[in-house]
Amino acid sequence: METVLLIFTVLLIEFVYEPIAILRNDQNIKKFYIIFNTFFKEFFEKKFLIYMSFVLFSVLAVIVIEAFLATFIHWSLSFIFSFIILIYCLRPNEFNEKIDDLKFIIKNKAKIEDDTLIKLLAVNIKVGSLSQKMFYAFALNLFFSSTRNIFTVIFWFLLIGPGGALGYKILDYFVFTKDLRIDQKSRNNIKDILALIEFIPIRLSSLAFAMVGNFEHAFKSWKEFDSNKRDLYQSNVELINSIGSSSAQLIPNCNEEDILEKISYIQTLVGRSLLAWLSIIMLLIFGGFFS
Repeated sequence: METVLLIFTVLLIEFVYEPIAILRNDQNIKKFYIIFNTFFKEFFEKKFLIYMSFVLFSVLAVIVIEAFLATFIHWSLSFIFSFIILIYCLRPNEFNEKIDDLKFIIKNKAKIEDDTLIKLLAVNIKVGSLSQKMFYAFALNLFFSSTRNIFTVIFWFLLIGPGGALGYKILDYFVFTKDLRIDQKSRNNIKDILALIEFIPIRLSSLAFAMVGNFEHAFKSWKEFDSNKRDLYQSNVELINSIGSSSAQLIPNCNEEDILEKISYIQTLVGRSLLAWLSIIMLLIFGGFFS
């Protein structure tokens, strides 16, 4: 029950205490990476290996610290430590708030001045001048963005614990960050690893969107989906956006009012999908799969 208690506690705290988002500073990852790189860069010839070593080190460090606290100190300290890691990685309420900000921007034709909005909602697309086409791109990409901030984090937390959630978040940071000078070859290699890590949760999330939305349209879209075998990462993105848009019946040629309505409906689908995930997690816990 500790697993579900942690998840529900994080969801509750994030919902009632909005300023918690301020503490989620990705610069912390950068600072720890710079320290790690200072001590270990001479042992690696390829930069890609340094980045991956940092991810593995972070995952193992979190696992060891959590186990040490639970075994030799007190379980409550282990719970608090896991809570801190998970609330840093899992961001459903912040994600939902940025969608509300996006709707305000569309409705009032305002400029996008919040970098966090781009990082949470559209980090993998090129944000150009505001237009109906760009608003559609934002709406379409909300399905993939929900996995980056919610579902993939939960998946790896369930499998490995807080170390798994943090490891995924660091990989995601390396792929999209502009704070570090990561060469394109290393970035592409990291993206390939990230594609494998996201493969299962993307498909579970796609199934959830299909179940809570228009299942008939979503299932038809899944059957007709042509996977991009050369680029697994892009294939993951296109799959969940395709299934999600079909379940929400989102079409390219939407006017401003329709876009706003569909974005609100997508928020509802994400909320329903999260409830579906939590319900299944509860069943798995009662079945003895998780502690």
